[in-house]
Amino acid sequence: MVEGGGDVSWKELPGWFDWSEIVDRAVADAPRDRPSVFVEVGVAFGRSLAYTARKCIDSGKPITLWGVDPWIDDWNPDWDQQDGTRPTWGAEHAGWAREQGGPFSAFLKMMQTHAPEELEFCKVVRARGVDLAAMLRARVEMPHFVWIDGDHRYEGVRADLGSWCWRTGVDDILLRPRWFGGHDYTVDFRGVQRAVHERFGDLPQLGSSWLLAPVDEAAK
Repeated sequence: MVEGGGDVSWKELPGWFDWSEIVDRAVADAPRDRPSVFVEVGVAFGRSLAYTARKCIDSGKPITLWGVDPWIDDWNPDWDQQDGTRPTWGAEHAGWAREQGGPFSAFLKMMQTHAPEELEFCKVVRARGVDLAAMLRARVEMPHFVWIDGDHRYEGVRADLGSWCWRTGVDDILLRPRWFGGHDYTVDFRGVQRAVHERFGDLPQLGSSWLLAPVDEAAK
């Protein structure tokens, strides 16, 4: 227990998270003899980030985990169901998050209360996913794992997908993360489906997610 009466666990954090099996497989597949990078684009209140951090910590592997999110308060309950007006966060947690001071304050409060070790482990960046992608590309650090769950509007998803697919300068080879996937790949999020279909074709739906797994892992 921690001060305030909450349990120390990712399970106490609000949010939407149903891809733990994919995280487990990616962490198990991460190398033990060299560093690797994991990235979560779209953190919200930290539920899935805390879970991923715990798995990375317990693995004992040299994994660096980034969590990137602009934490913009653009929730509008009256949005008109058109993809271009879809808010980037909020839903049933919007009112509560505003009571905490806003989405970023709510994230920090929840992580400090329920997942303090995981928060210390993560590299948290308040920015767009494309900005972090540009920074890591400049360092030539292609992540082992990237999860896209940020802006669910078509243009935003399209930009996120493109930012993590890099072409080499000499051989013009297209590189992507070894584990590359995302959430809300459903008919309720047409922008996500459209962007994924345009870049990768018609991928199978895994629960509510899409995934490009390594060739040697895809059949598992």
